[in-house]
Amino acid sequence: MSFVVDSSEWNFDGLQLEQVEEKLERFLERIDDASSRNETVYVDGDLQTRDVIESEDLWQYLTGVQSQGLDPSIIQELSAFLNKVTFFDDDESTWPPFFLVENVNDVNGESVELPLQFVHLHCCNRTPFALLSINEDKSISTFSSIGQFDIIYVNTSQGHVKFWRENALSIIRDTEANLQLLSSHAFPNLYFYEDVWSGISSFDGGYAAVRHDLKRHLSVLNDYGAWIFTTSPPALSPEDTCELILNAEPTNELIQRRFQGKGLDVSPEKPNVKAHNTCRKAREISINGNTFYCEWHTKLELHKNRIHVYKPVQDADNKLIVGIFHEHLPLP
Repeated sequence: MSFVVDSSEWNFDGLQLEQVEEKLERFLERIDDASSRNETVYVDGDLQTRDVIESEDLWQYLTGVQSQGLDPSIIQELSAFLNKVTFFDDDESTWPPFFLVENVNDVNGESVELPLQFVHLHCCNRTPFALLSINEDKSISTFSSIGQFDIIYVNTSQGHVKFWRENALSIIRDTEANLQLLSSHAFPNLYFYEDVWSGISSFDGGYAAVRHDLKRHLSVLNDYGAWIFTTSPPALSPEDTCELILNAEPTNELIQRRFQGKGLDVSPEKPNVKAHNTCRKAREISINGNTFYCEWHTKLELHKNRIHVYKPVQDADNKLIVGIFHEHLPLP
């Protein structure tokens, strides 16, 4: 489960220095995200030898007159990355089956660049791979005698998680075990309690019945949950420009309204649930010896199949906790 850099995209002809800087900054953001999530990034050797502008290769450009004024930290970060990265064309242990033997073409029947061949054949082997782009999020259809795949290019943070949530899961098959396997990549802002995945079997209809709604709810919780639980009032969404009330906690009503704005029905339990010993314990989890009462829950359906969560805390790396999957926990 990895990414590959497509060196054929690295062409700065006709670009202003600010545009090059923006491209490299976004690329390094993707590298940082991949590193923080233990996602491997491979590069082909052409990246350091092919011309990126006029007749200059990458390092001639970065150390030459044309790049004067470029943020030095960008050059330092890029150098650090390339000094330790694996160049897949020099390391046969990374090669997918039939690499350098099987012909891979685009929709026009033209042979594709080596990084695309590498990714295509890994995907045919049911191993999730995508390309890191310095230009844009996109996909390219590729063909071989083994199969056809729409190869994904990732350039933005949204495209990054979208690849894991949608494309990668379809490559290896959408099962509850594979969702758990990819969860830290698809939902990097969530902390999944160690026993949470065993609860999927309690959902009415099992994983097959809830998989689309489950992923939709987890996506909203990942993308907005921490903001919703921790941001001061009165803002209803991250896009709001109103002045916040400093050091004020959002009320339960505001939290619910914020989630409603993102399409989720999320609410806390009534006080009598916490007061009932059996019902309270059913909603408690323990992390690092600390107990958390997961009273907030999002409903996959109106009267059944729920995800119980807890607001971000230090014990969970300041991430929103996904504590319990269950059809419906006991009530008083």
